[in-house]
Amino acid sequence: MLTDTPRLKVLARSGVGYDSIDVPAATALGIRVCNAPGTNHHSVAELTIGLVIMAARRLAEVTAAVQQGRWPRGAGHELHGSTLGIIGYGPSGRATAQIGAALGMTVQVSTSHPDTDDPAVHFTDLDTVIRNADYLSLHTRADHSTRRLIDGPRLQTMKPTAVLINTAGGSLVDEDALAKALAPAPSPAPPSTFSSTNLCP
Repeated sequence: MLTDTPRLKVLARSGVGYDSIDVPAATALGIRVCNAPGTNHHSVAELTIGLVIMAARRLAEVTAAVQQGRWPRGAGHELHGSTLGIIGYGPSGRATAQIGAALGMTVQVSTSHPDTDDPAVHFTDLDTVIRNADYLSLHTRADHSTRRLIDGPRLQTMKPTAVLINTAGGSLVDEDALAKALAPAPSPAPPSTFSSTNLCP
């Protein structure tokens, strides 16, 4: 609680964004809020690609199985040729795109500031990126204009096998809609059986 820290004068975040800070409350208490853009974009990009590789090769499942004494041979798939969709093209989005392109992925980006000089990146509209992505990574600013950017209708347009990675801000995704989209489909009811006995002679 900010009111429990009367001597606090500055709240500083590494990276960008203020969505985890109650800025109006801090302002009312005379606390300055600042961030440090450009300091961790390589770390964010490396984490993002690490999560992509983990999903592609099912590393968490395989590691857990090996620890249990099993040696699964579940099929992973190559990233080469897969589509990496990126929403937002600030420092972390740009760094993620560069690594994805180096891995042979097709990189599609939605941004209001396209860099058409980069031949490895295909710039297109938001819904096209969401629809085409095998891996969809969020790198846009989390604020009131992007709240629940990934909502129920957009989740429904994603490939059934797509992976959503959010290293930007929780408010970008409608969590209730995401939970609903991830819920297993109800099992179909078993076919009814009907037997009759002929009571007539």
